[in-house]
Amino acid sequence: MKNVNTTESRSKFGFNEIRQKFHDFYRNTKIRNKLLIIQILIVCIICLASLVLLYFLVGKYNNTLYEQSAQLLNISASGIENDLKKIEDLSFKVISDPIIQEYALAINGNKNNYERFKRLRLLLERAISIAGNEKYVSSIIFIDEEGDEIIGGRYPRSLDLKDKDTILDIATSRNGQFAITAPHLEEGFLISARTMRSIKNFSLQPLGTFVIRIDFNQLIRDNLSMASKYDFNLIVKLDDIVIYSNSDVTEYKLNTLKFDKKSGYDFMDIDDDKYFITYSTSKYSGFVYINAILYEDIFQMLITAKNSVLIAFFILVAFVTIISFKLAENLTKPIEELSRKMRLVENGAFELISSDIPVKQPMDEIGQLDRNFHIMIDKINTLIKEDHEKQLAIKDAQYKALQAQINPHFLYNTLESINWMAKMNGQQEISIMVESLGYLLRSSISKKEHIISVDEEIKILYSYITIQKMRYEDRLDFEIDIDEKYYSYYIPKLSFQPIVENAINHGLENMLETCKIKLSAYTDLKGVNFCIEDNGPGIDEDLLKKLKKGEVKTKGTGIGLKNIDQRIKMAFGEQYGIAIESKVGLGTTVIICIPQKECDNDV
Repeated sequence: MKNVNTTESRSKFGFNEIRQKFHDFYRNTKIRNKLLIIQILIVCIICLASLVLLYFLVGKYNNTLYEQSAQLLNISASGIENDLKKIEDLSFKVISDPIIQEYALAINGNKNNYERFKRLRLLLERAISIAGNEKYVSSIIFIDEEGDEIIGGRYPRSLDLKDKDTILDIATSRNGQFAITAPHLEEGFLISARTMRSIKNFSLQPLGTFVIRIDFNQLIRDNLSMASKYDFNLIVKLDDIVIYSNSDVTEYKLNTLKFDKKSGYDFMDIDDDKYFITYSTSKYSGFVYINAILYEDIFQMLITAKNSVLIAFFILVAFVTIISFKLAENLTKPIEELSRKMRLVENGAFELISSDIPVKQPMDEIGQLDRNFHIMIDKINTLIKEDHEKQLAIKDAQYKALQAQINPHFLYNTLESINWMAKMNGQQEISIMVESLGYLLRSSISKKEHIISVDEEIKILYSYITIQKMRYEDRLDFEIDIDEKYYSYYIPKLSFQPIVENAINHGLENMLETCKIKLSAYTDLKGVNFCIEDNGPGIDEDLLKKLKKGEVKTKGTGIGLKNIDQRIKMAFGEQYGIAIESKVGLGTTVIICIPQKECDNDV
């Protein structure tokens, strides 16, 4: 039981797997192939249903043909059987006729040959007068108990000794009943035999045997004349021997025909030809009536029709396949073309789509969809261009606005420092400060370049530090620890100086000890990071949050950290900018992150 369940489970699993594969194939195949499969499937179902109907009609036709053929056989067989019964009745009249009975008794009791012959003649004449006028009685033979016979009728013919013994044995075995046989030498004739017994005093003494030769061919022809309008090939067998045939089927084949049932129909191959055989067996005579019809004669039209239907089906399937393919192609081609355009849009090729508008579009749903798609792409393309132009204008305006925010306030402080130094010291320091101030002014006020190299930015920072060192002397300790490989990178102008200025203003002026400021650089996965550290008093958490949001106004140049952060983001992208780290009492660190770009083309 376990093995059976396992087998059933595997079979079910295999079926589900095949069904799932077919489902996935149909689901993922193109619409064109789906339409083609559906249409071919519909045609195949119609063809299959038509073939089933055709074979059903063929079966009905076979049954109808059998019924008609059987009916025809029954009509002919009934006429034959009725004529045989008439002959049987005549034979009974003969053997029961009192005069014939009297002659027969006299013959059996008389040893005189002349007297016997005389009474035999009288007996035969009496029998002929009773049955001789029947059209199918060819001759009448009487055989007495001594074996003497006398023959009379239209076509008298003696019996062969072998046939005579056979006939007498058959008649004796029937005990006075009507018996029919077909001797091999009597082609076209039947022999009926009946034993005559004495009915005087019911002694039932055997008196002799009456033999009637029947013209069976004529009897059948007369009965077939009623069905002459039909193509009727009749075969009659008795004891597996053909006793009549008007068919072209060879006698050997006719003799070998055997049937399992009393009546029915079958298809048989005879002499390389196929025949439709209808047969029935008579209960009265034991005859087997057979109607053999050549298959081609009755089924030729049906065969032609069936072959024509099959050819028409194949032509129909081929025609529908071609039409379905063309129809599916015409239906799906616009969809495939629209899909191609969508892929171009996905890759950003809006210009190709705008220049690919069809001159004439269909007015169906797909044509409207394609037309709306082009309208949408044109609008998107227009919006993109307008947005791009607006963004460029906004960025330029923002950059100029941010650049304009650079306040020359630090210049006043520098001049004040120079003035103070001039009072206190000689002209050497003044010369240095003036040179530094001049370089710083030229670099900061110049509007030609907004993005410069790190090397140039450090020079600007040095100019500023030179001035501040002369002012604060040992109270300011500034250090640059940057590898020269970073000097070739690009950075927005005035990124370092404002941050160092803030460190001095918020750190050095609020502390007694030396203010240490250090500029260093390192690289990570994001880009290049420049760190400006100081050991100032630091920034508390609330102020730091406001500083990051740009809510705190810086001292000094007026270039706030938010200004520097925005310029870096506009120049390189949102992932770059400024980060601030600070704790009260531990100083502040400002980190500037820029990309690793070393040439003008990258900027």
